Amino acid sequence: MNVNNLLYALVALVQILVLGGLFLLARRFLRSKKPMGSAGTISVDTLGLATIPVFATFTGLRGLSPWLAVATNSLNPHLAISPDGLEYRVISKRVAPFSTVESVEVRRGPGTVNLCFVFTSGLFTLSANVGDAASAVRALSRLPPSILRGPSARKLQEL
Repeated sequence: MNVNNLLYALVALVQILVLGGLFLLARRFLRSKKPMGSAGTISVDTLGLATIPVFATFTGLRGLSPWLAVATNSLNPHLAISPDGLEYRVISKRVAPFSTVESVEVRRGPGTVNLCFVFTSGLFTLSANVGDAASAVRALSRLPPSILRGPSARKLQEL
């Protein structure tokens, strides 16, 4: 065997191992029926800043699926709703006044409930994994009525 054949065989082996591992992870994830549950209770400070407990935050691209993220944070995520806007951390801490928030939608997946915020300008969106529907309803109730709710968010709030 020459070096090229050995290299091709090694690359093929690595690809098979990666695909096999992804298959096993996907199978385990899909078989998991246990709901994630709440990340905790909302805490409100004296200035009216409501800190929403989240499992993770994600930055997505506007116009693409909210399940696709260009950045994630599950180690130190942050979402807070102040009287003036959103405060969040994916990579760095940011503030978005309510005037820049176009809409919010609720997306559900296996064991997860995400709040997905779309901003009036810019390329990026924000998604926050709040864990369960009850946590999503509590967070949505903190947002002003001026922020457009998507169909899933409206339906969830009506329950």
